Amino acid sequence: MGYVRELCARYAPQTKIMSGLHAWNHVKKPRAQRSYSHQEEWRRDLLSLMNRSTDLVKGHARFTYQALQDSLGISRQSLLRLLNEMQSQATISVRRVLGRNGGLYLATARMIAKYVGSQHTLNSPRVVEGTSVPHTALKITMQMTLPPMQDRPDPGGTG
Repeated sequence: MGYVRELCARYAPQTKIMSGLHAWNHVKKPRAQRSYSHQEEWRRDLLSLMNRSTDLVKGHARFTYQALQDSLGISRQSLLRLLNEMQSQATISVRRVLGRNGGLYLATARMIAKYVGSQHTLNSPRVVEGTSVPHTALKITMQMTLPPMQDRPDPGGTG
């Protein structure tokens, strides 16, 4: 406000500023009318896009840079800045992979916890003959340690 007072004093000394600090109000336009979005809006859009994603790999949503740019309406440099900021604040996990199955693998802590929980229930130990070893591990161990049926000695000892 001091800047406005100084300008008025210099160029229009006859002008009196009647109100105090509330003379200048900046009204934010609705998002649809603005040509640029705010960083916080891009952050919310990215998180909702990640949560809606159906292309999940080990709990991470898989995207390409171009797909994210198109979905968010953001430049590549702004997208990189947003991803780096969210990663430094530990809001999301970002894995950048090059090559054939490359792209961006993004996950929130909730997405990773959900994946780990689903893997835990799939690999939960099953009780097999009084043991608490997972069924698949027990089956593989038995196949590796037991000799084939024709090579086993006769249990009756008649041989």
